[in-house]
Amino acid sequence: MEITREVWWNVPGWLALALYLGSALTVGFAVRVALGHVRRWLRGRPLTAARPLAPGRALRRVAVEVFAHRRIFEDPAAGWAHLLIFYGFLALFTGTLMVFVHDRLVPFLFGPTYLVFSLTLDLAGLAFLVGVGWALVRRFAGGPGRLPRSAEALWVLLLLGAIGASGFLLEGARIAATRPPFEVWSVVGWTIARGVIALDLPAAPLHRFLWGLHAALSCAFFALLMVTFLRHMATAPLQLLLRELRRVGALAPAPPDGGARPLAPESLSRVQLLEASACVRCGRCSAVCPATAAGKALDPRGVIRKTLRAMLEARPLDTLVTPEEAWACTTCAACVRACPFEIEVLDKLVDLRRRWVEQGAIDPGAARALEAILERGNPWGAPPGERMAWAEGLPVRVLAPGDEVEVLYWVGCAGAFDPSGRRVTRSVAQLLQRGGVEFGVLGLAESCTGDPARRMGEEGLFQEAAARVVAALGRVRFRRLLTHCAHCFHAFRNEYPALGARCETVHHTQLLAELVRAGRLQPGPALGATVTLHDPCYLARHNGESRAARTLLAGQPGLELVEMPRSRERTFCCGAGGGGNWIELRQGERIATLRMAEARATGASVVATACPFCTIMLEGETAGQGMVVRDVAELLLEGQPA
Repeated sequence: MEITREVWWNVPGWLALALYLGSALTVGFAVRVALGHVRRWLRGRPLTAARPLAPGRALRRVAVEVFAHRRIFEDPAAGWAHLLIFYGFLALFTGTLMVFVHDRLVPFLFGPTYLVFSLTLDLAGLAFLVGVGWALVRRFAGGPGRLPRSAEALWVLLLLGAIGASGFLLEGARIAATRPPFEVWSVVGWTIARGVIALDLPAAPLHRFLWGLHAALSCAFFALLMVTFLRHMATAPLQLLLRELRRVGALAPAPPDGGARPLAPESLSRVQLLEASACVRCGRCSAVCPATAAGKALDPRGVIRKTLRAMLEARPLDTLVTPEEAWACTTCAACVRACPFEIEVLDKLVDLRRRWVEQGAIDPGAARALEAILERGNPWGAPPGERMAWAEGLPVRVLAPGDEVEVLYWVGCAGAFDPSGRRVTRSVAQLLQRGGVEFGVLGLAESCTGDPARRMGEEGLFQEAAARVVAALGRVRFRRLLTHCAHCFHAFRNEYPALGARCETVHHTQLLAELVRAGRLQPGPALGATVTLHDPCYLARHNGESRAARTLLAGQPGLELVEMPRSRERTFCCGAGGGGNWIELRQGERIATLRMAEARATGASVVATACPFCTIMLEGETAGQGMVVRDVAELLLEGQPA
């Protein structure tokens, strides 16, 4: 007996014809829907200001995220379930193509090749079913609450399970009817065949029925491919391949109209529309969103779903997303970091803010901050002449036009005007002096970088503010630009280069860590405290810097560092970003309240920060709690030898 199988055994011509017709119709339907999506994507505006990935790097990202499941495995249970489904399905689909090649083009499934083929496909099918079952349990029997228990998810998973199960039953009926001894290599099908024989079922008629059922289920899969979240099989790799090279949290360019017109799909970028099609509604974005956790109106997953609806219905996004949702965003980018496909949410919300700012529909606190930036060059509305008040009693060099210095210390508005920010500024200046760093400041020539304005939706004001800053920087010469504000750091490093201001930008934790490593700053007497570090979103997540602050704390005698559960790139926002320091939202809790509760749970007496905005927000939650909030620079200065 030849070791192979007859591909069309027990399949009448009319049933084979039905398969071909059904496949053609459902694949054609899927292609038609896909082309509709493509036409809608192409109506979006191209992003020309962001740099596309080089082909090699783009392909590596697709390989890492799609085939290695890097981000999916940040939730191990989801990672294993999806891995089993993904590779099980891929192997089964490849096996179907191999059978077609064997039947129509080059016969090759004979002897040992056929036996290995049969064993491999049975194991792949078993893995596929285990993955589908695991996914069903996670969604509908006590899995994470973020997973939607929708009818669509239920029917899609049941369909996938039915395809896998009917394939095994079909194989078992065929083996029971033909009884070739070598089919013992089809381990699952052989086991099912033993059951069919033991029950004395009519194997051949059962096989024919199951063949038709399996074919119908497979056609149903193609019909649903582009009209359910299964579309991510095509769209997710595509958007990973095409999305621009931007750091997490770096904003996309503003629409050409600056928000003057409704945010219709054609005002969104092509990548923004493609991302909406790629979303699988896993809820990871909503699970990490600080606004959602604090009970505010924002649900990042809901924003992406509304973007898809806006695209499909050709209606403005601002008719679906409310101002309360958009103003609740802190631009912390936790949603982007958590998404397996890095789908952007905050850029759509900022585009909506631009629209509402243009209309005058703006939060009163945000309006006051924007007006203060315009009139006084800082969002606090403080007199510009007080910008150097922090330096009283310190020998700080104020640079004049044409001066040259090794390090230009950009103090920033929080460091110049807020009381806790001034503490940080004085600490940094004294540490630089102790470390022998040649530095200077711009003094009254400093003004707001415009970061709050851009993230609150006033793009024009950002451009004006940035132009002033670029001009001020151009009047002096320096090698490195130092800032202790994580927001200024992000703006100078990632957004100012597009405006022509390219300079080496360092955060104060990075420069201070350099000085400690070089022995230019020495640890002093033991402080004797337990410290937990709050990583600023704009430093750790937006720019990948979380080591320097820990290096400084670890080098302090008597300081015991205890980590919060959400730290480094997975840090939890303080609530200040995106204008949150000035926006007056009364829904839910303060985000800083949630963060400080997490800090208190560590048992630490000190919360260390590395951004003045974080200090401001967290200090508001320390009353009566027996905790203090201190910048890393303050702790380093306190630990210096007398």
